[in-house]
Amino acid sequence: MSSPNARFRVVSSFVAFHASVRNRPFVNVPVGSIIETREEIQDPGLVEIRVNNQSLLAFTRDIEDRTVRLHPARVVEMVRRG
Repeated sequence: MSSPNARFRVVSSFVAFHASVRNRPFVNVPVGSIIETREEIQDPGLVEIRVNNQSLLAFTRDIEDRTVRLHPARVVEMVRRG
């Protein structure tokens, strides 16, 4: 994934999956995680996300219902607080 267009903080965990991993395709995305995407979340279906240096696929509905969008200034503030 190239530079992300949007960042989101997970407020309710959800399941995403690897498109190519067969033995453990599902991944729990826990509360508090920051996900990134280069795609605008508009159409229903799947969207590529990045979490902890992992490229995953997630349902747009989960992103809409279980995350809050972070504004760039807020992301910088969260990183500073550590």
